Amino acid sequence: MGDSVSVDPAILRQAAGRLNGLYDTAGTTLRVTDQAITDSRDGWRDTAATAFSRFTDYLDDRRATLQRQLAELSESLNTTATTLQTQDQSRAATTNQLQSSLDL
Repeated sequence: MGDSVSVDPAILRQAAGRLNGLYDTAGTTLRVTDQAITDSRDGWRDTAATAFSRFTDYLDDRRATLQRQLAELSESLNTTATTLQTQDQSRAATTNQLQSSLDL
């Protein structure tokens, strides 16, 4: 038999909810940041404009990665909570059936 795992699905779901809130907050904050960056775009000239464009592309990629990873982690926590809760309920039902059959 493998090692046992002790997990509280409710705590996993709460953490997933907090990550969803963080996802929303990050999206709002990053939109404001994007606007500030966009507003400064015209101030860059020549090679600095090219470098600034590369920098903003980098920021766009990092923002997308952050939001994707927050969403994936939240989904993973919810999936894990559901899977473990289902397994626990199934094992509890099996244990109850075995106990009932022994009480004959």
